[in-house]
Amino acid sequence: MGLTKYSQIQVLKESNRSNRQANNNLSDAERKAKRTQMRNAIANILTPEQRTQLEQMRAERQAKKAAKAGS
Repeated sequence: MGLTKYSQIQVLKESNRSNRQANNNLSDAERKAKRTQMRNAIANILTPEQRTQLEQMRAERQAKKAAKAGS
């Protein structure tokens, strides 16, 4: 990931962090929409290969979470 992309993602994350207190008052559906919006914004910064890798990492994380919950 180039420095420019990294910087763009850091700005998005920092913006999300600064709004976290306001997000506490949102409904679950609104929070989910915000999360989806953030994921889409990050995905738009990444190359197609990086998006594929990110989705793979997310799938692996979900699989581990599901396996842990099942044990």
